Amino acid sequence: MCAVGQRRQPDVTFVADDVSWCDRRYDLVLCSSSLQYVKHWELLAKRLARAADPWLYVSRLPVVEHSASFVAVQRAHKYGYDAQYLGWVFNRGQLRQVFAACGLDLVREFFLHDRPLIWRAPEDNVYSGFLFHAR
Repeated sequence: MCAVGQRRQPDVTFVADDVSWCDRRYDLVLCSSSLQYVKHWELLAKRLARAADPWLYVSRLPVVEHSASFVAVQRAHKYGYDAQYLGWVFNRGQLRQVFAACGLDLVREFFLHDRPLIWRAPEDNVYSGFLFHAR
């Protein structure tokens, strides 16, 4: 995706690796459907916040309102993958607090239509996106 984007928009910087982007600043940082798969997600949140100058959009996150954040197993067999993944389901308040502590203000939350059904979860989740602005 980054290679195609770079060809079509040569004036835009696309980065696909895990480290080269960390010391740079971007008008818009986009993190979609990936934060939940990072074991120490708070550290990545800090990196994303430092790179956002001024916008950060974090999307397709499973969130719950009342329960504490928890880890669930995602089995991707029905999507053609012979794999399963551990992933966070975030407590909305905790997620917002972490990004606020990184110097970001929530501008808008987007509620997305799809969501994983998690057997024996303490609470049903929804998928959300969060648009933050650096202070």
